[in-house]
Amino acid sequence: MTDPQLEFLYEKCVQGRASAEERRKFLYLMGLPENAELAAQLIKRSLQLPGPNLNLNEESADHIFQSIILAQETKKGEDGGAVRRLHWPPIRFVRYAAAIILLIGVTTYFFQVDRAAKISPTPTLSASEDVLPGGDKAILTLSDGSKIPLNDSGSRKIQDRGLSIVNEDGRLLYSQSDFYGVNTITTPNGGQYKLRLADGTNVWLNAASSITYPTAFTGQQREVSITGEAYFEVSENKEKPFIVKTYSDVITVVGTIFNVNAYLDETATKTSLLQGTVKINNYLLKPGQAFQNNRVIKTDIGRDVAWKNGVFNFESVNTEQLMRQLARWYDINIVYHGAIPQKRFHGKLGRDLKLSQILEVIRQFNINCELQGGTLTIKSTRNNQN
Repeated sequence: MTDPQLEFLYEKCVQGRASAEERRKFLYLMGLPENAELAAQLIKRSLQLPGPNLNLNEESADHIFQSIILAQETKKGEDGGAVRRLHWPPIRFVRYAAAIILLIGVTTYFFQVDRAAKISPTPTLSASEDVLPGGDKAILTLSDGSKIPLNDSGSRKIQDRGLSIVNEDGRLLYSQSDFYGVNTITTPNGGQYKLRLADGTNVWLNAASSITYPTAFTGQQREVSITGEAYFEVSENKEKPFIVKTYSDVITVVGTIFNVNAYLDETATKTSLLQGTVKINNYLLKPGQAFQNNRVIKTDIGRDVAWKNGVFNFESVNTEQLMRQLARWYDINIVYHGAIPQKRFHGKLGRDLKLSQILEVIRQFNINCELQGGTLTIKSTRNNQN
């Protein structure tokens, strides 16, 4: 059976000319049961195209396909809503075909470098060598200095002197109280956590981050300090401005939604505003703007908050930036042998993928990498420079 629309969209996809809407339509048509026969023909045609040898098994292709779907469906989530997993017809071969077609042809959307080249297939990691994605885990330091491990298993109450704190399904919940103490939540590499402060402000912590805050906001302002990266939905209180301090900036808000990236190993602190108004070092931000390198800039909000919505957004990142994200989320060390590959990437991948699945994609674009004992080694090759 021939579907002219599907074939037309296929040609545009493999040539890198399809719009975002056309790519979504292509994926939808690939998932329809009546197109299974044509999908089989397209996959055979794709495997004859010049390009990287994907060498993917069905399970890996299925994960990658779901990651593509997740990336396609994150627009609402990037604007502050929930991310949903799209349910497609249970035709694994069709999903396999779609994943391979996309990986071969739609590099301009999914995951591209400035100049791709063929490389030799790399052996797949065994289950024992693979690294699972990060999850909800952190350490809570109470006002007396004692440390409590946190995770997403069930519900429990934690006592800090006279205060009861609820830890529930990967989220720490504070209620209004007269007890004043100072607490800190710290996420390790491979960890993330959510927090509701005593004033109702919600905070999401990325990996390798921390936030220090009072158990009650008793003064004329609400002040917290962070390291790493955090996403805030601040409860409005015009009488008590909310202050976020980083190693370089002081951020003042009343009730607003914003993201702060203040990792010490990044080149600069970046505060990105989604909603409301932010005053930072005497500069005012409007939604869609960010403060970085002591100036106000226009920013891609979707990219800045993708981590909070379960997505790696590698749009316009270089090799070192990409590897730093992987190091934090998968709790691995990165070592470079020789010159660092001068690549610039574009696209999205789900943060729920195993590390081996991320590496399968990276290797197709001439990044020579090897994982051993928790260390990912990036080796320089003649062809991995622009």
